[in-house]
Amino acid sequence: MNAPYALPAELTIYTVGDLHASLIRDLPAAESALLLDASQVTDIDSAGLQLLLALAQACEHRGQAISLVAPSSALIQASTALGVQDLLTPNQGAAS
Repeated sequence: MNAPYALPAELTIYTVGDLHASLIRDLPAAESALLLDASQVTDIDSAGLQLLLALAQACEHRGQAISLVAPSSALIQASTALGVQDLLTPNQGAAS
C-alpha cells in the first residue's frame, strides 16, 4: 500500500501552482490507488478544488483510483458548497 501524499494546509490560488508542480514531480504513475492525506487542509478555495478535481480526472484516465484520506472539515465544506463532494470524497458519502 502506498503512503499517503500529505496535502498542505493551504490549497488556494496562491499555492496550487507550486503544489501542481510538486504533484507532477513527486507522484509517479502507480498501479495502486493514489492516496492523498487531506486531514491538514484548513484553507481551500475553488482553485484548490479545481486542482483536486483535475488530479482525480487524470488518475481516472490512467485507470488509477484516487482517495482522499481523512478529508478535513474545511475541504468537505468547500466541496459541498460547490457541489463536488461526491467527486472528491466518494468513499465518505453516497456512491457516485
